[in-house]
Amino acid sequence: MYLPEPNYLTLSRHGIYYLRIPIPIAFHPEVKASDIKLSLRTKNKQLALCLSTMLRLVVDNAFEESGVIAMDYKSIRQHVSTHFRNRLSVFRDAVLTDGPIGADRKAALEAVIEAAKGNREKFINHSHLDDQQRLVSDFCEQEGITDDLSGQETDVLLSAYQAAYLQHAEAALAFNAAQSVFDLQDGPHGRIASPSGALGASSLPLSPSEALEPVGDSLSVLAERFLKEGERGDLWEAKTVAEKREALALLAELLEGKSVQLINKTDARAIKEKMARLPKNRNKSPRTKGLSLDAMLGLKDVPLAAVRTLNGYMSHFQSFFKWAMEQGYVEANIFEGLRFKVNKRVAVARKDAFSTEQLQTIYKHLTDNPDGLVKKDSHKWVSLIAMFTGARLNEVVQLGGTDLQRHDGVWCLSFTTDGDDANKRLKNEASRRLVPVHSVLLEQGLQDICEAAAKRHTRLFPDLRYEAQNGYGRNVGRWMNESLLVKLGMKIPTLKFHSLRHSFNTQLAQKDCPEHLQKAILGHSQSGMNYNTYFKEGFLPDQLMPQVNKFSLT
Repeated sequence: MYLPEPNYLTLSRHGIYYLRIPIPIAFHPEVKASDIKLSLRTKNKQLALCLSTMLRLVVDNAFEESGVIAMDYKSIRQHVSTHFRNRLSVFRDAVLTDGPIGADRKAALEAVIEAAKGNREKFINHSHLDDQQRLVSDFCEQEGITDDLSGQETDVLLSAYQAAYLQHAEAALAFNAAQSVFDLQDGPHGRIASPSGALGASSLPLSPSEALEPVGDSLSVLAERFLKEGERGDLWEAKTVAEKREALALLAELLEGKSVQLINKTDARAIKEKMARLPKNRNKSPRTKGLSLDAMLGLKDVPLAAVRTLNGYMSHFQSFFKWAMEQGYVEANIFEGLRFKVNKRVAVARKDAFSTEQLQTIYKHLTDNPDGLVKKDSHKWVSLIAMFTGARLNEVVQLGGTDLQRHDGVWCLSFTTDGDDANKRLKNEASRRLVPVHSVLLEQGLQDICEAAAKRHTRLFPDLRYEAQNGYGRNVGRWMNESLLVKLGMKIPTLKFHSLRHSFNTQLAQKDCPEHLQKAILGHSQSGMNYNTYFKEGFLPDQLMPQVNKFSLT
């Protein structure tokens, strides 16, 4: 297998691998960036990778303990967000004082948007700078960043700066356009109001027929921008997009046509009070289906939506207003802190792990099928792979024939979005991983079904149909939860398909699997800068293989 050369490894003319260790400027006697090279005394690439990983962790820990920490993405993002939030605030104040900007400034902002949507070179050239280092140095000076940035940090900063500049220009144009739109209906207090709804210093009392009030941005318009931006950045799964769309549609009903700039914390509390009366399954229940929201809220003796459901809506409201605040459309996230309080012991929908005896029973029916409960190969194999890898349902069902790969002599399943299937999705970046194949799966013939799928150029389970909201997994999940577990006498609310993942996770923890290896196998985010910033290559298959095989049915 070909392994790309990491930029911290170099090969001498004699074929010996050297490790390059960047030295923070605070440790250099002349206070400048530098590095040292250390011979690893090996010509074996895999050994060099292993040695360099361990050495870098030791060195990074030493730097951290000395108080020298690299600038991570979160810090860079905060600097960039603050910078453009301040710029947008200045722009908005100027527009509210002097009125909408003229054609020349509008054209300049439109040109910025066009440049920022292009590649970095186009964006830098538009900024009329000699090179990108000038932009970085000017930005660091303005934001009070005194440390020299590494090449990687500079690259991250430039990417964040370009993306934020685009959002800033779009938000500025949108805010400017909103100030030229007026509501010609009677104002509620017979006065001119600012976009936030407050009476400005220059406001004059008018008769109701004379009152003019800026409309601002409607929720439906901003919601569409919010969702499009998230979809363009591939931030959410299709199911999450649908949930956000439903939540924002509900919020639009609750706002009754008000623009987002004209509502405040008092309005948000009133919305929360209404939501507390929201019926359960309001769009499906015969008593509420087809009714207006006001009519639903006025019904008596109807089951109410669960607090977990209401807090799900609140979470989407908060997410939307956080985005709107960052874009400069609103001054505050008015739904922050308004989630419904709930007993922490029941706040999370619990999912239990299967007992060893239950796993043995499920395995027996998946493999021997004594009672004919397993009628599809896809049901059998999806469940077996999930049981012996701890992978999520939707990670397993989208596997292709070529996702079984041999790395350094170890058979692995590759959980990625690579390949021709545009419907493949992962929960997050940590979900992209290689998981060694458990010996039981190889004994059961996983290699054969993968090779057959590879020859067909299909997914492992082509009979499973894709749904935008649930991916390929709905059929298998329902079969396990509503058929197999019921017939095996195991059906309780806290046991379901996802419990296979909990069972795998629980066993590894009980059998002393190191937490960082456990996270790597299950696709959980690692904690600490060492892993998140410097450890991008991941653990080697032969490091993970013994841990995977700790899972057993005995």
